[in-house]
Amino acid sequence: MLEMTPKYNKLKKNNLSGIHKSNLATMASYKEVDIPKTPLVKSLSGIIKLKQDFDIKHEYSEFLIDKYK
Repeated sequence: MLEMTPKYNKLKKNNLSGIHKSNLATMASYKEVDIPKTPLVKSLSGIIKLKQDFDIKHEYSEFLIDKYK
């Protein structure tokens, strides 16, 4: 496959910057897909109520510190 790439690009008159530009345009055109929630996820959503000022990073850091003492 890799041996054929230069021949293909020469035949199609592609260059690296053109390929890169094409790839960026393709990536930019992707849209986020809304995946429906499963019944399990729906049933678990909202079970835990956290404070507004809850810092998940801090809590997780503390958890890891305790875990690996």
